[in-house]
Amino acid sequence: MDILEVEERSIQLLCNLKALGAPVLESSRSARVQAVADAVDLMLIRGMIASNGDGLKAVPEETELLAYYANAIGHWQRPFDRQ
Repeated sequence: MDILEVEERSIQLLCNLKALGAPVLESSRSARVQAVADAVDLMLIRGMIASNGDGLKAVPEETELLAYYANAIGHWQRPFDRQ
């Protein structure tokens, strides 16, 4: 998945979470895109994800940590929405 796909998927997720009643702050698209880019940069620096030339991928040794963070919003999604 490349950064553009990550940004688009993240924005879709935010819209879905808001529709489900999650407390999502209103912000401009450019602010959301910047927040996603910053998050990706931090995960790259921390070694949670890696860039392999074709895109971004979770580092296998970090999947438990990534799952921990994902769980912070998991309760807002219906089971069939989870990927």
